[in-house]
Amino acid sequence: MSMERGIITITENGAVAMPTAPVWMTQQEMSDAFNVFGCDIRKAIHSIYKNMELLESETKRYIKQDNG
Repeated sequence: MSMERGIITITENGAVAMPTAPVWMTQQEMSDAFNVFGCDIRKAIHSIYKNMELLESETKRYIKQDNG
């Protein structure tokens, strides 16, 4: 299955462009984007699933990345 991940871009003046399609990010990419540690992202995701705010089956995908 091929999946477009979408790309978030930030210009030099700070303008952010978000795709209209869903954006799929790794935990590392999320931690880099929000300038937090990966463990904080994992805790937040775990809490979201535990509180059933989102369904894991609809928001989690395993994808092979080009670098590994």
